[in-house]
Amino acid sequence: MKRILQILGMVSMALMSFLPASSYDFEVDGIYYNILSAADLTCEVTSSPDKYTGTVKVPSTVGYKSKDLTVTAIGEKAFEDCSDLIIVEIPESVTTIGPYAFHSSSIKTLDTPNSVQKIGSYAFAYCKNITYFDWPDRCTEIANNTFEGCTNLSDVKLPSMLKEIYSYAFMGCGISNIELPDFLSYIEWNAFQDCTSLSSIKIGPMVKTIYHDTFSGCSSLSSIEGGSNVEYIYKWAFLNCISLKSISLPQVRVIENEVFKNCTELMEIGIAANCNSYSDALINCPNFHKLIVYPSTKSYQNIDEEVEKTWHEWINNIDITELDLRARCFSNVKVKHSGIYYYSLEIDSLETLRLSNGQNLSWDRWNFNMQKCDRLKQIFCDEIPPTGGNFTNSQYINTIVYVPDKAYETYTQTEPWKYFWNLKRMSEYSGTHDITMTEDPSRTIINRYDLNGRVVSDNYKGIVIVVFSDGTTKKIIQN
Repeated sequence: MKRILQILGMVSMALMSFLPASSYDFEVDGIYYNILSAADLTCEVTSSPDKYTGTVKVPSTVGYKSKDLTVTAIGEKAFEDCSDLIIVEIPESVTTIGPYAFHSSSIKTLDTPNSVQKIGSYAFAYCKNITYFDWPDRCTEIANNTFEGCTNLSDVKLPSMLKEIYSYAFMGCGISNIELPDFLSYIEWNAFQDCTSLSSIKIGPMVKTIYHDTFSGCSSLSSIEGGSNVEYIYKWAFLNCISLKSISLPQVRVIENEVFKNCTELMEIGIAANCNSYSDALINCPNFHKLIVYPSTKSYQNIDEEVEKTWHEWINNIDITELDLRARCFSNVKVKHSGIYYYSLEIDSLETLRLSNGQNLSWDRWNFNMQKCDRLKQIFCDEIPPTGGNFTNSQYINTIVYVPDKAYETYTQTEPWKYFWNLKRMSEYSGTHDITMTEDPSRTIINRYDLNGRVVSDNYKGIVIVVFSDGTTKKIIQN
């Protein structure tokens, strides 16, 4: 008999395991709750058996069995797949919004209080009716996939203290522009992938790494501000950014392969002089022609050998027509000869060269091979004459060298510049000299000078001489 009772008990327990368990602890006024702590009298909103609809106003406290419980969380999947949900009002008592909390719901308006300190992954993913979101100030990270697939989310306000954005956070969103706060230091892979409406973005000074696919597929991205401290860019970071025209990364040390693949409108890049790169970083970038080189930064240790050995191939095999050297040399452009590494640039496509003050074009173990630059048309120099350079007779005769007016006499007495037949003051530029109120947007401006031949900034006010990428110049008024 005892054995039979044991068997019946086991059968009873097995049958009970198939019965649906309660998904909530209690319900008040149509909202369902789970108790988080009986001792602390806290609870969270949980899912409704019939799905929430219309407007849901979550209270800060709720009474149950003669106790007043504080609502401190929107639980995991609480409003998931609520296809007739419009508005959810969240009280200041809530500090947490769980994973998948609003996933695939039809919510249109959500005011998230600044009391919220943590929002879980996928919390608002595929909420296709949300158009604006104000991220709570006390929540310092955006979890993975938080806004994935929010195709109509066009505007997101981020708090100044935001520190981290994790993978796929905004993937496929409809945002058109976004300003990343200065304290943000970490953006994980695929964070903005396929944001096809994103046209501009500002990268703050704390960001040092751009991971793979971070902006891939952002087909409208044409403007990137900031990025002054980015040091490493992983594979495919800007893949298929077909509207991107220029990017300046003065501290970048490593560019992995296919970073700018299919950036068909990309015209110019600014990099550090000792940047290491794979040889195929610029696959299918037919309009790329200008390189700006900034002073060297400290080098990474243990750089991938493939990156190290292909940099000179990368630079020497691209059809660069404009080179702006703001550094003294490329410290890792290597050509091996007789067991010794020498630094060499051999850019036979070069037409325009811009040199910074005191630029040294040749010294021991480094050489700018000017003899390969058969197409060189013009050189722009600053007040202090650059030194060195193995120019050819053809270049001395045919290349035009533009120098600041007040430095002209110095250039006429300094090697090798005194040998150029076409050494000209800035004020002697050929081309139209008509004063106009606007610049010509069809050409890239190389530099700006005042009437005394001094280099001036973009926001200089007054009459300036601008030098265009096609060699022409124009006087303009900058207001």
